[in-house]
Amino acid sequence: LKPPSFSSSFPNTRLLSIFKIVISCQLTLLSTFKAGDQLSSMLHDEMKSFLSPLVTTLFKVSSVGEQEKSGNIADTESCMFNWKVFDRPIPPCGSSESEEHSAYYFDAARYLHCLARAAESFMRQKGTDMVKQLDSAGAFSDRAHGDALKALLLGHLLRLEEGHTPTSEDKRSVAHQIECYAGLLMACSIMERSIVDLCWHQSQLKHSNEAPPPLLKDLFLSHLVADILPSGAAQWLSVIFSPWCTNVRNIAWHGFLTWDQAPSQTLSLLLLLSVSLPKAPRREWIQPGPFAAHFTSAPIITHLLELKPSSIAALEHLFRSSPFVSEGHKPLLLHAL
Repeated sequence: LKPPSFSSSFPNTRLLSIFKIVISCQLTLLSTFKAGDQLSSMLHDEMKSFLSPLVTTLFKVSSVGEQEKSGNIADTESCMFNWKVFDRPIPPCGSSESEEHSAYYFDAARYLHCLARAAESFMRQKGTDMVKQLDSAGAFSDRAHGDALKALLLGHLLRLEEGHTPTSEDKRSVAHQIECYAGLLMACSIMERSIVDLCWHQSQLKHSNEAPPPLLKDLFLSHLVADILPSGAAQWLSVIFSPWCTNVRNIAWHGFLTWDQAPSQTLSLLLLLSVSLPKAPRREWIQPGPFAAHFTSAPIITHLLELKPSSIAALEHLFRSSPFVSEGHKPLLLHAL
């Protein structure tokens, strides 16, 4: 096996090393297991979930439990998040592994789960009228990814109206759960982009040209965010994305969730928070540069659009039979295809 030949001007030669590592891992797996079916069986039996019991407790929101009153989670007229629910003591940030420290984060996770259940209850009560109210108030305009946020919220509300059963395995329920997973990914990205825009805007207002922290866990702890959000909001947002607590973005984006593990309540809370964040002037996110031509996806998209039904069927078979894709991720790939 040889890696593809790149021109000498290719900007990141480390990709060649990564390619060799991936190929080596695949060859090692193939030599370890006599047949791909044996590997696929192992993945199916032993890797249905990628979350440890501890992480599951912090991350997963049960459908029943203590709940903040839905009338307290958001204003019924404006449909905006009530930031006062964050005006309360929060866990200290740090990396201590003491029992006292861990208890703080368990308490924080339980409170966030209460808010998530309340957010979903509020959305069920409002239905698609929530989008109409927010749209008429201009909540989606002049906001980064405003159209995407509007479409994401509308789709989520329609799924809640249909009231699918999470444990059901019918095709519609499976599609709902996969769409919830995709919605969680998008909501995390939209919120991160909104916070970065707020930081840049605040920096410009102070004429400091201070760049936002590059890591999400540090971003919410920046004074730039704390200065523009209501009391306690920045700290609680940092806890939502903290590796020591619910760690929503990393768990979702790094592939630790299987297709049926994305909590609908968490998505409800993130959408409510995203649409309620203060607006900041939109700025160009990716600056055109000398490397832009190397990373364009246009040829790939064009090729996919020209695929014949027989080719798509072949890809579906490839995904279904692949020993290198876990059973927990196969439905996601097939749905995307």
